[in-house]
Amino acid sequence: MRGNQLTVVATLKVLENQLAILIGQSPNTVKFSPTTKFVSIPELPVIDTPATVLQNRPDVKSAYLRIQAADQRIASAIADRFPKLSLSATTATNSPSLQSFFNNWLATLAGNLVLPVLDGGRRIAEVERNEAVSQQALNQYANTLLTAVGEVENALIQEKQQQQLVQNLTQQVKLSQEASERIRARYLFGAMDFLRILLADTTSQNLERTLLQAQQQLFDYRIALYKALASGV
Repeated sequence: MRGNQLTVVATLKVLENQLAILIGQSPNTVKFSPTTKFVSIPELPVIDTPATVLQNRPDVKSAYLRIQAADQRIASAIADRFPKLSLSATTATNSPSLQSFFNNWLATLAGNLVLPVLDGGRRIAEVERNEAVSQQALNQYANTLLTAVGEVENALIQEKQQQQLVQNLTQQVKLSQEASERIRARYLFGAMDFLRILLADTTSQNLERTLLQAQQQLFDYRIALYKALASGV
C-alpha cells in the first residue's frame, strides 16, 4: 500500500507540472487546490446534425479541399447536399441502412463529375484521367466522412456504457461501506474476528479505486467525443 501511495504522489506531481506548462507557467510554480472528487461532467451534447458538425474536422476539411481542387462542381454539390444524420448510442454506423445512405449520396454526387470537352478524340486520355482523379477524391472524402461518423458513434456508445458502469460501481461502493460498518460493529460486540474487518476494508478500498478509474475513463471518453466532433459542441 505504501508503495502504491508513493507512485500516486509521483504521478500527481508529474501531472501538475504538465498542467502548469499547458497554462504557460514553469513547473513547480503553480499550486492546485486539492479535491476529494471529480468535477461534474457536462451533460451529453445533443447532436441533431452531426454530419454538418463534422465539417469542422481537419481530416474532413482536407478531403473536401482535395475534391474542390479536382472538381468544383462536386464540391458545390457537397455543400448543397451535405448529409443530415442524427447519431445516438443506439445506431450502428456500419448498418446496411447507413451504408446504403452513403452509397446513394455518393451516386448523386458522382453525377456532377465534370468531363472536359472532347476534341476529336485527341483528349480522351485526359478526360479519363480527370474523371479518375475526381472519382478518387470523392471516394476518399466519403471514406473520411464515414470514418468520422464512426468515431463519433463509438465515443457516444462508450460514454453511455461507462456512465452505467460508474453508477453501478457507485452503488457497490456504498453497499460495501455499509457492510464494513456492520462488520466493525459486530466485531466490537465480539461476534466477528479482526480478519473479517481487514477483508471488508480491503474489498471496499478496491471498489473505491475501481470507481475512480471508471470516472477517469468517463472523462477520457468525453474528450474522445469532443475530438471526434472537432469541437466542444
